[in-house]
Amino acid sequence: MALSNSSFAKTYNHLFVELADPRTNDWFMIRSPIPGLTILSLYLYFSLKWGPRFMADKKPLQLQKTLVVYNFIQVLVSIWIFYEGLDAGWLRKYSWKCQPVDFSDSPEAMRVARGVYIYFLAKMTELLDTIFFVVRKKDRQITFLHLYHHTVMPMISWGVTKYYPGGHGTLIGVINSFVHIIMYTYYMLAALGPKYQRYLFWKRHITTLQMAYGKPASKEPTTNGVTKDINANRVDIKKPNGYYANGHQNGLHTDKKVN
Repeated sequence: MALSNSSFAKTYNHLFVELADPRTNDWFMIRSPIPGLTILSLYLYFSLKWGPRFMADKKPLQLQKTLVVYNFIQVLVSIWIFYEGLDAGWLRKYSWKCQPVDFSDSPEAMRVARGVYIYFLAKMTELLDTIFFVVRKKDRQITFLHLYHHTVMPMISWGVTKYYPGGHGTLIGVINSFVHIIMYTYYMLAALGPKYQRYLFWKRHITTLQMAYGKPASKEPTTNGVTKDINANRVDIKKPNGYYANGHQNGLHTDKKVN
């Protein structure tokens, strides 16, 4: 038993300490996977079990003001991440062909690392998308694809923050944030009520934007579906493209009004 515990401790230390980027490893929620996994487990339990059961005999909550504020904040965060990704990397020193992670403590490298970390925190806050569906009794929008997207994205962005906070993979986050600027602007206007429906004529173009979003990610250098290891001593993580499906579940690819 003692040998088993020692082996587990060594493996844990290797995976979550030795392989981690020391610059980001002590940041909130990054050192251990337990806090994030706990939140995601509670999120899934609430979304699939407790939440719908609790709301079964209750009227849907009217959250117009809350949704407007929430979506507005998401737009601001996405704008910040998009700007930081471009100004700190892709419009300056980053190589569009193949950009390794800069693991130094230089101001530029730390700025990128902080942007990756904020991106992770943003993915965690987006779990509220589903919570709002539950309390508004929009159960049909809580599908496997919706839950998959909202569960996997925090896990991947946590891993990137812990092991690879920078480099070529940040391009996905930059594009993702641009798409989110458009999407959450749409959601914000839709939440303002029927009188703003006439301003949502561009909704059909979001589908095209979401589908186009997958192309740059799919063109990253890969081997057997895994991003090529530009930094030879680590394993990179490639983001699955669930945007079209996720947008569909939020009413973007239908002719129905968004309430």
